[in-house]
Parts: sequence; C-alpha cells; structure tokens
Amino acid sequence: MRSSVRQGWIGAASLAAACGGLLGGEAARGQEAPAPAWEARPESALVLPAVGRGGRVPFPLDTLMASVVDGTWRPVIEGDEVERPDGFSVAWSRLESDEPGVFEGRTWRGGWMLLEIQSESPRPVRLEIRGHSMAFINGRLRVGDLYGFEFVHLPVMFNAGPNYVLLQGARGNTRVRALAPEYTVEVLPDVTLPDYVVGQDGSGLFGQVVLSNYGFKAIGGARALVAYEGGDGAPIVAETALPSLPGESVRPVRVDLPSMRAHEPGTIEFRLRILAADGSLLGEGRVRTRAVGEQDVRVVTFGSKVDGSVQKYALRPASSPEADGLVLSTHGAGVDAPNQAAAYSAKDWAHLVAPTNRRPFGFDWEDWGRLDAIEALEHAQRTLATAPEKTWLTGHSMGGHGAWHLATTFPDRFAAVGSSAGWVDFWSYGAADLDASDPVAQVFRRATLPSRTLMMQKNLASLGVYILHGDADETVPVREARTMRDELSAWHDDVGYHEQPGAGHWWDTEGPGAACVDWPPMFEMFQRRTIDLGPTGDGPDELAFVTAFPGVNARHFWARVEQQTRPLEPSELRLRRERGAGGVVAVTGETSNIARLRLRLGTASDSTKPPAAVRIELDGQRVRTRPVDRGGTLEIRLDRDDASGRWRVTGAIDESSEKTPARSGLFKSAFNHRPVLVYGTGGSPEENLWAVSRARYDAERFWYRGNGLLETVADRDFEAGAFAGRSVILYGNRDTNRAWGVMVPEGAAMDVRAGAVRIGDDTHEGERLGLLGVLPRPDDPVASVGLIGGTCLAAMRAGDHLPIFTSGVAYPDFTLFEADVWRRGMEAVRVAGFLGNDWSVERGEMIVRETED
Repeated sequence: MRSSVRQGWIGAASLAAACGGLLGGEAARGQEAPAPAWEARPESALVLPAVGRGGRVPFPLDTLMASVVDGTWRPVIEGDEVERPDGFSVAWSRLESDEPGVFEGRTWRGGWMLLEIQSESPRPVRLEIRGHSMAFINGRLRVGDLYGFEFVHLPVMFNAGPNYVLLQGARGNTRVRALAPEYTVEVLPDVTLPDYVVGQDGSGLFGQVVLSNYGFKAIGGARALVAYEGGDGAPIVAETALPSLPGESVRPVRVDLPSMRAHEPGTIEFRLRILAADGSLLGEGRVRTRAVGEQDVRVVTFGSKVDGSVQKYALRPASSPEADGLVLSTHGAGVDAPNQAAAYSAKDWAHLVAPTNRRPFGFDWEDWGRLDAIEALEHAQRTLATAPEKTWLTGHSMGGHGAWHLATTFPDRFAAVGSSAGWVDFWSYGAADLDASDPVAQVFRRATLPSRTLMMQKNLASLGVYILHGDADETVPVREARTMRDELSAWHDDVGYHEQPGAGHWWDTEGPGAACVDWPPMFEMFQRRTIDLGPTGDGPDELAFVTAFPGVNARHFWARVEQQTRPLEPSELRLRRERGAGGVVAVTGETSNIARLRLRLGTASDSTKPPAAVRIELDGQRVRTRPVDRGGTLEIRLDRDDASGRWRVTGAIDESSEKTPARSGLFKSAFNHRPVLVYGTGGSPEENLWAVSRARYDAERFWYRGNGLLETVADRDFEAGAFAGRSVILYGNRDTNRAWGVMVPEGAAMDVRAGAVRIGDDTHEGERLGLLGVLPRPDDPVASVGLIGGTCLAAMRAGDHLPIFTSGVAYPDFTLFEADVWRRGMEAVRVAGFLGNDWSVERGEMIVRETED
C-alpha cells in the first residue's frame, strides 16, 4: 500500500498533461460542462510541525522542501519522522477535520499538511484551498492562499485513484474543497472594476477579471462579452478580444465595460460571457461594481506599465471644484483602498487618493507596491489636473511605513509627510537582519539598502513632517514613532508629533473622519506646505539628496544620479545653482559615490542663441562647458574618469551597453517592463515539466500577491519581435531552453548549461548548481533578461519557492547556490555580486565563499 502510494506522487496523467497539453498553442473550442457534478472535501489529513526557519530572508530553511528538491520525498504515513535543521526530529500526525474540508487547528502553522483525495477517473478539478503559502498537487507546484482571500480556485487535472495535495502551512485554519468545474473557462471571484459616477459619462471604462482554463490546451481567439441587462431596453454590451488563455492555468485579462450613464447610486451587475473563436460558450459568470454619487468615494482603474495589468485606486473627491491639491494616503495591512479613502472627510482644498499597494497586503509599499503608488499618483495628478507643488503624503500602519519609504525615496514629489502608527523599516519592526560577519550575506544586505529608511532620512529636509501614534498601540509599538521623532528632531526644524494617550492601533475622536488618520493638526500642516519649485519650476537652486540605488530613484529635481561608483552604497550630492542674466551660470557642490551625473539647467528660451558657458565645480574640480539643448531642456552630463577619478563632460549614456536608472540591475527588477516568462521544452520530460510548472507558479504568485499579470510562453513559441520592449524571464538553461541563445549572447556576463555555470571568466562545474541572475536584454535599451536556472533538475527545483516576490527580501545581480540550499540556507550560496556599470563581472563586485578543501 505504502509503495503504491509513493509511486503515485507524480502520476503519468499529470506528466503527460503538463508536457503535452500546457505547451500547446492552438485554439480550443467550447466544451460542455462536465457531468455528473463531483465534489470532495477531505475529512482527515497528516500534519507536520515546522521543520525549518523562514522570515524575510533570501534563503529560508526547510528540510521537507529539501527532500522535494532532491526528488526523494514521497507521501508518508502517520508517525514518519522528519529531521529539522537543528538535528531534532518531528513526526507526521493525524488531524481530523472539524467538518468536511475544514481544519481549524493551528498546530501545523508554518509546517506541512498532506491530503489524499480520491477520484474514480481522470478529471479536471477546481481546487479551492485557503490558509497555506503554497501547494504541491500531485507533485506540481501551485500558488497558495496565504492571506485567506478565498479567490484561489485552481484548475488542476486529477488522476484516477489517489491524488496527493501537499500544503506548506501559513496561518492555519485551512479549508479544502475539490469539485468539478461548471465550464471550460470559469470567472474567479477576483475582479478589479471601476465605479460609475451618477450623472457622468460612463464610456471608456475598463477593468480586469481573472479566468481559469480547465482544458489541457491553450485557448486562442476567445472574446469577453460584458453585458448590462438591468435597463428597460436591450442589453448594453462591451466586447473585448482576449489573449491566449494557457491550459490548466489562471490568467488576468483586461475587459472593457459597457458605455452607459448611471442614474442613481447602487450596485451594478454585469453578465460576463466568454466565447470561443467559433462563438460557442466557454464560460460565464456575474461581476459587480457600483454607481456612486459625485462626492462619494469612488474606485478608478488604470493600466499599469509595469506588467500590463489593470490596477485601481480609491478617490475621495475634494468638496470644492476649485481644489488643486492632492493627498496620497497609503493603507495598512489587510485594508482595501476604498475603505482607506472612506476614513477621511472631504477637503475643500485637496483630493485624497488611496492606491492599493496592488493588494491589501501587497508589498509593504516597497518593490511593486512602491511602483503602484507612483503610478496611481501620476494618473490622479494627470486626470484631476492638480498643482504639482500641492502634493502631500500620509499613511497608517503598514501605510505609515509606506509614507516614510515613499517620502525618503521621492522627496521632490511631496511637500509634507505624515505617518500614523507607522513602523520605520522591516528590521526595526522585528525582521532578523542578515549575518554581518558573513561577506556573502552582506551582498544581500546591501541589496536591501533601498529599504533602509533611516539611511535616507536627510531627504526629508525640505518636507514638513508629522508623526502620529497611540501610546498603547498593540500592533505597532510606539517606539517606532519615537525613533523617528528622535532621529528627525535632532536636525529637522519642522517635525510635528502627537501621541494619543491610551489609544491603540486604530482610534477616533469626535469630528469628521477617523482621527487616527484624518488628524486636523496634520492636515493643517499640509495646507501650510508646498513644494519649492524655484523660479523656473524645476526645483530650488540648492539641492541635497541621497539615493540608495538609481534603479529605485535617481532624480531629485534637476539632478539625476545615473550611475553609482559602488553599487548599493549611499550616493549623495549637495549642489547649488548660481544664476546670472542669461540663466544658470554655475553649479557647485560635493558628491559621494556617484560615477555619472546629469544636470538640467533650465529651458532653452531662444533656440537660435547658443546657451552660455557654465562653470561646474564638483568635489574641488572645475569644468567649464556649454549645456546641450535636448528637446528644449539645457543639460550637462558628467562622468568620472576611471583612471584619475576626475569629473569630465560626457555625452548621452549608451543605453545598450551600460546600466541606466531605467535598467540598473538587481534580480527582482527583471520582473518589470511587462515581463514574459519563457519556459524550456528542450530538456528531459521531467525538466520540461519543472519549467512549465515553475513559470506558471511564478505567474500565479505575482497575480496573488500583486494583482499582477505575467504572461507565460513556451520557448518554441517565443519570437523576440513579438515581445519587443518587454523583459524576458528564462527558465532552465542553454541546453533546455531554446530562447536562451536568443536572449543571452555567448559573451554575456553569466550563463548556465547542463553541468556548468559560468560567471565572468570563472566556470563552476557541478551537477547541483542553481543561478538567479539579471542581464540587459540585448535588443532593447530598457528591458532585462532574468535567469532562473540550474545545471540539473534538483538545482532547478531548489529555487522554486524562494521569496523572490516578498518585500524586504532582495537579491543581487547574480547568485550561484548549491541545490541543498533548503538545508543550509545562506551557507549554500557559493557566489553573489553586482555587475559593473558596463554589465560586466570584471568591473563589478563579486564575493566567492571561501570553502575548506
């Protein structure tokens, strides 16, 4: 019995489905709903306490995951033991459900759960699970529902007989249900739709829905019909051509909404039908949005340039049409943007915009959460036509941290910042920092520099600051507020501070709005402050700025740090412009850790008259030159001579061969610029199964955490021209992925083949080496190529569940690790480092772990 169970971990049907069906690109026809209906809710499970150590670290420990990587794990029986990293062992035990499919206990929190679900025949199944961080379903990796959103309905193929579902625990309180899908394509309960405003033209609105394809094959040529059937006349229909829907996968898609005018507030329901290319029905469902009054909180959608997904923010309109200010408010963990906006009273001088962080938990307002905040801000500024100098920033709890992070990162975008119940950074709030005595670990610590709030605190010099906290806060200790107060008050002359006596994390007093966020003294300070745009509208003539990394923020008003001398170390500047009759005549100041600098000196008012010469004096070195007119803007570009270290005038940066602020490295940055995930089909059946499963898993993770869209495509279907301007993530190695040779030139800084990894001139031979890396896309000035690969199947699997989408965790430009990384953690990292400004290893920084012979 036990032997046969173990042989069923990855069934033949699963392997055939993955390697045959998911890789196909042909269109599928509509199919009838499966019959008869089928449902299963497990009534018992085996559970295992935690056998590792997680947290915000790039390489967690987990000995059970290590056995999955090795290919040695098989379904277990009660009493089987697993050794923890500390050498002690724990045993699998039986857990009975509280009711069918419901396991309320937290005894396996952070551990593992094994479920066996029987099926009389092979069948497509909708698998609904809540309360886990990830799953292996018949050996195939799938996303978890860590936060209990309850919209993770996964399309899977069950084998005849036992099907094994292995869950990694998160918060406990797990619910599991398997059932036959009603349609070939189903609409998940995860929608991003805008509100209609009563009395306003509702044309041009669009949203996003998430579709599940239960078939083996990709569906091409499908259409979405969104119909409003609540009126007196014929239905109002909007039609959208859909992209390919990959088999056995979920995919967010953009849909247009009916052009109509709402006449009264309330719920608006649409009928959503998905039609095949031949017009047959693939699936249908109902989605809802709202009609709101002109002064009510409303949801606004926009298209993200990061990944092509549809995102949203909530708007609390100003009570006066004359208002030209904007307050950006960042929400706390678990809070949806409309609820955040509703906590504020309407102001007659400013609109309030609450972005989403991409999800209620999202990215702690860092990484893609930071990008979302800026995209929402820019969209709102453009559509509301607000005055740029009248922009303020506030947030609560996680959003209070977000306010600190955004203000210290983008100080030229805000006139003032107010943080309520905010924490300083991940490490002040409880995350363990990396080992300071390990040179390899310190590479990863340097990669987190953009998250180090206090390092950038001097960027708040030009902003008004307000700090608000309840002195009995049970969630975020008041020490976080006091730390910021003490740090800032030592040098800043405009810091407001209030501790509410006896108040917890969320509190209120009499008056409009929730006092813990809509605090009158804080908003009064906002009204007093504006951004100093200087006499020419491009900022004050005196600047002081520090950036952790140009890839996060390079610009401060008229100065732009284009390259660092030493990557991921603070880069600072203090500059002063001197003006004369013809405009700027001199720029003087000091810099630190800046290799390339771009200065904008104003607007060319008379294109027929050459601009006057400008004296540049930086770090005691003098240069005299004429600014260049670039599209009406006068600019000077400078770089440091490698040999002498002296500043010199230079031309535009070579975007094809050098790092730029738009493409500066760090592995996670490869998932910007509308990335496409390309999985290999040229390896063994097991390697091909890994590649397609891993690409799908990453797409699912980014959807779950960031409401994001990552398109997956097989290497044989990848054409560089069809995905121009987009980053490319490659899975496998040069021998298993046909797209590798197209996107990674032979002379690139790093490469992976079966049995060997090359980094620069060093070749590391071994059957068990994995690599995470980022390179410039060779045919594009902005897009990147991300490498997720290994020299063998175990090395490929070793990177499967690394927290590459977790905020507070960062990876350098390249990381070479051994396949036993889940047992040894950071100790298994052989090499890590940053590429040079020319994308070379030789001019970058590389740390090689010293090992005993």
